[in-house]
Amino acid sequence: MIKGFAFLIVAVAANLVTNFSLKAAVRSLDTSSVGSVILGLLGSPWAWVGGLSGFVLLGAFMAAIRVLPLSVAYPVLTAIAIVVMTGVEWWFQGVHIGIWKGVGLVMVIVGITLVSANV
Repeated sequence: MIKGFAFLIVAVAANLVTNFSLKAAVRSLDTSSVGSVILGLLGSPWAWVGGLSGFVLLGAFMAAIRVLPLSVAYPVLTAIAIVVMTGVEWWFQGVHIGIWKGVGLVMVIVGITLVSANV
């Protein structure tokens, strides 16, 4: 079981890299036509980093669900990614976390704890 959670940690890290890389890739993307979007993504180093880390995410998640129940692995991966991504955005980008979002994040953490208990 410990091995499964280790793979989930790798998947969370890859999820963060994927999402932040793709966000960086689309910031300067020309969306005037489908062709310019495709060429822009093919020429963007951030899009390539996001795509490669997406493969790492997929591989780590598949390794995790070999040893963990899917009903544990998926919610834990998603919830941890939400909490960490919110924290990273707050820390590095100054995104405001209001009281209700903070309460929601605490509830997500409690949910992760309950879902992963007794695994």
